[in-house]
Amino acid sequence: MQLIKKFGTRKGKKDYISSWGLFLCPYCKKEVERQLSAGRIAQSCGCMRAKLIAKDHIRHGKSNTLLYGVRKGMINRCYNSNDHSFKYYGGRGIKICEEWRNDHKLFEIWALKNGYKKGLQIDRKNNNGDYEPGNCKFSTSTENNRNKRNTIMNQESVEKLRQIRQKTNYSQKQIAKMFGISTSLVRDIVNGKLWQIK
Repeated sequence: MQLIKKFGTRKGKKDYISSWGLFLCPYCKKEVERQLSAGRIAQSCGCMRAKLIAKDHIRHGKSNTLLYGVRKGMINRCYNSNDHSFKYYGGRGIKICEEWRNDHKLFEIWALKNGYKKGLQIDRKNNNGDYEPGNCKFSTSTENNRNKRNTIMNQESVEKLRQIRQKTNYSQKQIAKMFGISTSLVRDIVNGKLWQIK
């Protein structure tokens, strides 16, 4: 703000003495009294505060979109200790790469190039890895549930099961016992009814 007139010194809180002056706000043209140091730093009398804060917070205008909700969910799971899923994510050290965490637009660009559609969920390929471009994909809720740490069979174990069936003479009953699953589940996996064969 522009200094119009110096007033001299005044006693403030805790007997602190400071210099005061009259300043002109460049936006609303209002004259206001401020400490000299504060008045010289201030950009306005306060009239622009709400506008500047609003401008700072409206970065992408996407806060009501489903994709924004996907990103917000990731952030909460990894960084909000009050989130019910935090212990499975942030509590285990799972993080989000800086560009996604700090910039919704970068996350949106990656998501749209990598198959995001309404109804899909973000899924980490390696459940012990972070949310980052090389470790994430979009999946249906069924696919995502199969890839959880507590799921008996995930993509990795399915591939191992198929390899054992192809390269050995083990029966479906023996393989079922190895993996702790039913023989009908082994049959469905081997025949590609569950977990499509890649």
